[in-house]
Amino acid sequence: MSLNREKLFAALHAVHEELEDPGQLDADTRDHLRSALAEIRAALDAPPDSISAAGSTSLGVSPSAQDAAADDSPANRLTATARSLEETHPQLATAIGNFVDALARIGI
Repeated sequence: MSLNREKLFAALHAVHEELEDPGQLDADTRDHLRSALAEIRAALDAPPDSISAAGSTSLGVSPSAQDAAADDSPANRLTATARSLEETHPQLATAIGNFVDALARIGI
């Protein structure tokens, strides 16, 4: 496993640890994060040649549709969530930011 993938999985583990604190988040935010993380995990578990630059699997979707989907990609949703949590949950926001950075390093 490459160093970047090792860092990615370490960052993913850190986000999951932060999510386990029951007082951290409301149920909707927790579900939103878990959903985005599950999508990213599925992309990571997919064969490498089936992952697009946006981090989703290619299923014959046109490039313009992929560009539109990239705006709502799991990584973008995580980034937006991290920004919204910076003041109230700084440790979680940092863990999410580190995870998104690790995704970018491997091209997702």
